[in-house]
Amino acid sequence: MIFISLFNYELKSVTECAFPINKNGKKNICWFWLTDSSYYIKLGETKLFELSSEFMKKHDIKSCFDDYYYIRQLEDLFEILPVISNSIPEDLYKYIYNEKKYKNLTKCFDNWIDEQKVFSDKDEILDENICSFLSYGRLDTGYLNVKCCCCFYHVSDQIIIHYDFEDFDEENNPIWTAKSGRFTLTYKEFLDEIENLLNRFFCDMEKQISNAAAELKDEVFYDIFVQRDKNTKPGTAYLFEEHEERKISFYSVLRSLKNNNCKKINWDEIRENIKFITLNFEKA
Repeated sequence: MIFISLFNYELKSVTECAFPINKNGKKNICWFWLTDSSYYIKLGETKLFELSSEFMKKHDIKSCFDDYYYIRQLEDLFEILPVISNSIPEDLYKYIYNEKKYKNLTKCFDNWIDEQKVFSDKDEILDENICSFLSYGRLDTGYLNVKCCCCFYHVSDQIIIHYDFEDFDEENNPIWTAKSGRFTLTYKEFLDEIENLLNRFFCDMEKQISNAAAELKDEVFYDIFVQRDKNTKPGTAYLFEEHEERKISFYSVLRSLKNNNCKKINWDEIRENIKFITLNFEKA
């Protein structure tokens, strides 16, 4: 298995992908299920989403990397990219610079929530601003059901990746090889990595679809995510059509990032909101 770059994956062969089975015993083939893969994020010598040998042995797991449909991580990554195109002012980054400070801000926010009887329009804005700030750059990993936090912070001209993968099973064996720390690269390097990822992924998926059309022709091909004309019969054409739609969507986000056309964050308003809750709701 050969992995390269910051974001790494290997698609399974189409015969190894996990597909749902219909009542007729046929595999339901769609674009999403064809992204079944193993993947990790490489930060220098650290690999995020790499399982420890102890955990693999105990649970008889063959692949050392996380095993899931890669499109899920790609979608989650692209959900936060427009947000992190906005560089955090350094005075605000200090509120989330480490776990202690992040938890302190979260606690202040919770204290404020607890004391609200009725939300005014101004309160609604504060709530939205603080929630957005606390979730800024946080990659969704909730579907994995184990602790694995990865955050991408854009500070000045750098991307600082915070990670915390220190989780243990019931016998105190580490689940991941990664622990906690941070990794830094320039924002330009980060965008280059994103473009490299898209180029590789959509090229690989085009081959994956072709292989599925050739090797799984006796199964049922359909698209469960995109609404189609009810008179159109499911078939391999769905896979190619959805592939192009997704490709256009992802590259559109990339162009917005490169052209700095993403929605701007009002940092002054967020700064005022943070100052208010930390001054008034920070309890001993």
